Amino acid sequence: MEISLPKAITVSEAMGYGMTIFPLMSKFDPSSKMHFSSLYNYIKSYPSIYNNNLMAWQQIKDSNGNIVNVEDETSSATDGDMEISYGLILAHKIWG
Repeated sequence: MEISLPKAITVSEAMGYGMTIFPLMSKFDPSSKMHFSSLYNYIKSYPSIYNNNLMAWQQIKDSNGNIVNVEDETSSATDGDMEISYGLILAHKIWG
């Protein structure tokens, strides 16, 4: 029996790391705000089932090649929520 595993794309924790790193890089890379905004738009596109202000914890590529939440009712993960929140605070402090 062959098991077909879903293709993991990312998790909320990784997105949170990016949300934290890009504001910190802004003094060195003028494109960091654009990258931050792209991550934030991605995050908003995959909400948690419990609170649409939080990101679902994991996305995968389905059999049609679309990026979807790992389950129909995907919850969030506290570590990812906290990293994303910290990134938003940093962005507000740096960019207003």
